[in-house]
Amino acid sequence: MNSIPIQNHPHTHQHHKEIEHFFNNHAPNWDSYKTKEELQAIENLLSLVNIPQNSIIIDIGCGTGILVPYLLKHIKNSGLIIETDLSPQMIQYGKNKFKNNSYTAWLIADAHDLPVKDHSVNAIICFSVFPHLINQQKAMIEHARILAPNGIWVLCHTKPRREINKFHKNLGGIVGNHIIPDKKTILNMLKQAQLKLQYFQDNSNGYLLIASPQTSK
Repeated sequence: MNSIPIQNHPHTHQHHKEIEHFFNNHAPNWDSYKTKEELQAIENLLSLVNIPQNSIIIDIGCGTGILVPYLLKHIKNSGLIIETDLSPQMIQYGKNKFKNNSYTAWLIADAHDLPVKDHSVNAIICFSVFPHLINQQKAMIEHARILAPNGIWVLCHTKPRREINKFHKNLGGIVGNHIIPDKKTILNMLKQAQLKLQYFQDNSNGYLLIASPQTSK
């Protein structure tokens, strides 16, 4: 199994307390929100993502570890899945669910400022989290920093962008203005982070964007 590529790094998520509080409150019931249809949609989306065995994967905003069973299928008893979330409650529920699994590690961390070594991660998955990042460009640049030269950065949702943005607007409150930017904006953000688009879909099967470092082959 791969070692955890963690470095000493201060957590700087003091400006994210409201979001942390929101997700802490939802942690006890988080798994119950996922329908069979959504879980199938997750599996379908991840089947389009090529993650080699023995990869180190970071699951950004992992919640209670919804993606873990699907990511384990990719690494096939090798590699490591690092589950990260701003919410201590989400992390605790996830750790309890997968306490007997030696291929997962759990980390309370700010997606904008990760305590992870440069170029040490093979895949970064942002599932249902990107709209909640306060500074999306900063987070993307940070993710590019830790991504290996031939690694992939994945942004995905089980619904199309329009539905995700409408859902957050209807929820209101702290998440009311949390959106997935339009494609033109996202492409510009990728460029600023020195990432290049490899795959994009935004339709009834969900939202999926795969990018890689500009230096990759």
